Amino acid sequence: MPYGQTRFLSAWVTSGTQIPTLGILPVGAYVVRVHIHCTVAFNSSGTDEIRVGYSSDTDAYATLTDTSTVGVKSVTLGSGIGFDGTARQVLAEYVNGGTEPSLGRSIVIVEYFLLPPQP
Repeated sequence: MPYGQTRFLSAWVTSGTQIPTLGILPVGAYVVRVHIHCTVAFNSSGTDEIRVGYSSDTDAYATLTDTSTVGVKSVTLGSGIGFDGTARQVLAEYVNGGTEPSLGRSIVIVEYFLLPPQP
């Protein structure tokens, strides 16, 4: 497996699939970016946001990002960005502040490099 090439994990978050698994981030990954593109606005009666992380740190890679309107979102990166020496199952989680949405769809992409093993 070549090192230094850009790799991606991705999944759709929808009103029906609110916590999808993007995939497994391998040992030695260096997370550089998270992208969220909302193609159908979520329509709960309150806030509509997506965060990206793993089970013990749900916003490790991206903090809550508004998805109540369509478009490419400005993502605030979480504290887990950068090198990670542990393999992790990456999750995107839709969080609403009101009723369950009947509409909503966003693609979430985590961009990373695989680094060579540590000396």
